[in-house]
Amino acid sequence: LITAYYKGGWWKQAVAAFAQMRQMEVPADTITYNTLLSACASEGRWRAAVRVFEEMTTSAEVEPDVITYNALINSCEKAGQVDEAVRV
Repeated sequence: LITAYYKGGWWKQAVAAFAQMRQMEVPADTITYNTLLSACASEGRWRAAVRVFEEMTTSAEVEPDVITYNALINSCEKAGQVDEAVRV
C-alpha cells in the first residue's frame, strides 16, 4: 500500500499509511522502511528521510541494508544536501 501511494504521487498518504501501521503495532521490516525512504526521496523530503532512518535504526531496531543507504543518500542528493549525504 505504501508503495502504491508513493508511486502514484501521493507521498502524504504513503506516510499516513505507515503511521497507521505503526499505531496498529504492525511491525515494520527493512523493506517497509526502504519503501518509505524511497517515498521521501521521490519528493525531496530529505529531513523526513533522515527521521525515518533514525527511527529505523534506533526505536524500531531494524537493520539497514544497501537499499536503505541508497534511498537515504538519494533523498539528500535530490534536495542538494551533499554534506548530509556524505555524513550518511
